[in-house]
Amino acid sequence: MALRRRLGISFGLAPADDQGRYQGAYGMGYELGKMLAPVVVTTLALGWGVPGWLVLGALFLLLGALVPPVVRWAGRTRPRVTGAGLVTRPAKRGADLAG
Repeated sequence: MALRRRLGISFGLAPADDQGRYQGAYGMGYELGKMLAPVVVTTLALGWGVPGWLVLGALFLLLGALVPPVVRWAGRTRPRVTGAGLVTRPAKRGADLAG
């Protein structure tokens, strides 16, 4: 399930002709997180004790809660490719779609 969500974010939001660049940025962000995580967790959990664990928990909660709205926003604002290969732009908020 998690893999399906990751692929949906990393591939689903990228334009068809720019998949490589999006995959590179997504992978770089993932690797950066793997580099920084040990330092952050060690500093907070061991250096700060119980308050550090609370900060860490709040950080995970905040970042986890931000993912769904950010992905929804990105899905609304990205151009879409139709079955015929035509690129359509999302309508502006409040725009009259009837004409």
